[in-house]
Amino acid sequence: MGPRLYTRMYSSYVLNVFINTSTWLNVIMAVGRYNAICRPMQSSRLLSAKWVRVSAVFILLAWMLLMLPKLGTYTIATVRCPDVTYYILDEGYLVRNRALHRSVNAVWAILAYFVPVVILGFCYAQLVYALRQSRRRLDHCVINSKFVIMHVDSRITSIVIANLTMFAILVPPYEILSFFYRRVS
Repeated sequence: MGPRLYTRMYSSYVLNVFINTSTWLNVIMAVGRYNAICRPMQSSRLLSAKWVRVSAVFILLAWMLLMLPKLGTYTIATVRCPDVTYYILDEGYLVRNRALHRSVNAVWAILAYFVPVVILGFCYAQLVYALRQSRRRLDHCVINSKFVIMHVDSRITSIVIANLTMFAILVPPYEILSFFYRRVS
């Protein structure tokens, strides 16, 4: 049994853990930004470095646990011939149990894609709204002022919109293709 066999057996689990952890860290950052801009009084404890570290570790551990059923996708089967023994990947319990397979895929699709998209959409929409309101208030207050104020919020708004757009454009093709691949196989 070589490393290729184990790589093929466990790579799906490891990749899914890291992809979903990355997605949810993006969600945590968006929620942090939302709290800092839209709810600054309540966000002081949520913006600490300790909270960020704890949430990152929690997300990683949570996805490691949530993806445990993926470890049942394959099993190693031994094929003995008179002269040699072969080790091959065979269908694991997750593939053989259709109900479990569908349940895992449904939970995975909801937690890995739909919930993050909704949270990101809400947080970024609120951020854009708050930044535009802030700009209107600022413009209203400094009409008679002699100071020139740089409008950084338009760049921030562009970054927020680009972040959400990139997530919405790049993640769905992978998620949709993966979902249909799992449904067909």
